[in-house]
Amino acid sequence: MLEMGLLVPKLYFLNRRFLMPEITQAEQRLVDWQYAGKSESFFINLFRAISKADTFNLVRLSMGFPDEVEAYRRFANESGYWQDVQRRAGINGN
Repeated sequence: MLEMGLLVPKLYFLNRRFLMPEITQAEQRLVDWQYAGKSESFFINLFRAISKADTFNLVRLSMGFPDEVEAYRRFANESGYWQDVQRRAGINGN
């Protein structure tokens, strides 16, 4: 949603005290992949492929699945991102 030229994330109430950005669909799929166990869904396997892809193939995967590749890149490289996703997803992570 654009408001006064700024991108404003969707918000929701958590415990009626805090406003927090909503988890994206790609982030939910990232969470599903991390907690999948032996699941064989399409997106679980997609994240497995993304996690094993070299740079060339990661670029190719990002052409079809840009949000999922970006979520994985942030998961792999951005300090605190995974903990933030877990918090927003309502998971008590380590």
